[in-house]
Amino acid sequence: MTLNARSGLSRMAAPLAVLGSAVLMACTAGATGTGQPAATASSPVCEILTRSSGGMTIIEGVVTSPSALSGSYTLRVSGSGTNIRQGGDFAAAAGEKTMLGQVSLGGNARAYAIDLTVEAGGKTIPCNIRA
Repeated sequence: MTLNARSGLSRMAAPLAVLGSAVLMACTAGATGTGQPAATASSPVCEILTRSSGGMTIIEGVVTSPSALSGSYTLRVSGSGTNIRQGGDFAAAAGEKTMLGQVSLGGNARAYAIDLTVEAGGKTIPCNIRA
């Protein structure tokens, strides 16, 4: 290599290192983030959990709150000829994940539109983020 070729590589290495760091940070943020704001010490958080079991897709609505919480929920799942609506009242213990509703279906969870809404303490908490 000549001196000019090395200096050309050096000039390219710094921007590539910066680009690589930015990509790594974006991937890390996407892998750890839920798309919801972080819960404060007094705010409940709800999630839509999906998993596979025995060839079926299991969809669960879950709420977690730092303090005891009661209210109502609605879980809707639609798509691929499916239209399911579950709902009702719930009571959640402080600091524990409480399952609100569960649906078992065939196929991949991505094939379904899933919507979970939790109402508690006079507030509506939309929970459209899948965990």
